[in-house]
This record gives sequence, C-alpha cells and structure tokens, in this order.
Amino acid sequence: MPRIIINGKPLICPHCHGASFDQRSAQLNTAGLTFLNLDWMNKSATVFRCQDCGRLEWFLDPVFGEEEIDPASEVSGTPWENNPDHTNQ
Repeated sequence: MPRIIINGKPLICPHCHGASFDQRSAQLNTAGLTFLNLDWMNKSATVFRCQDCGRLEWFLDPVFGEEEIDPASEVSGTPWENNPDHTNQ
C-alpha cells in the first residue's frame, strides 16, 4: 500500500507508528450555523483513521503529494540566519 504524503511529509500514526489509514471527510459543525439551519456552509476536514490503533488525524485543506520532500533540500534555521546581509550584534 502506498504511503500517504501530506504537505510533503508521510502520514505516520504518532501513537503506534502505523502507516495504513482509512480516509473520510467530516463536517465541522458550528452551533451558530446549525441554529440557522445552514450546516452546509460549515467547513469540512479530511480525516484519516489509523488501521492499526484507530487514532484519528484531522487536516484542513491538506496538500496531497506523490513524493516526500527531501529534508536536506529544505532551508533550515530562522530567516535572518539565512540572510547573508544580516550580522549578529
């Protein structure tokens, strides 16, 4: 089974370290919109359920990808550490 990649990182259960998930969508209801009978205006979240332990992982507007981002290619540190014009004083 292929790994699920979200925002450039593999989805791994923080509880059991499993990598097999079921995916669903869930509506995020609010009391105000429910009171006005406008539930359809509420946002939805993408929910993954770990197949090993049942833990739920919720994401708003996830960016799915095919490949992991190589950590070595990412710029690390704070913005001023990567700015050659900045000097520590």
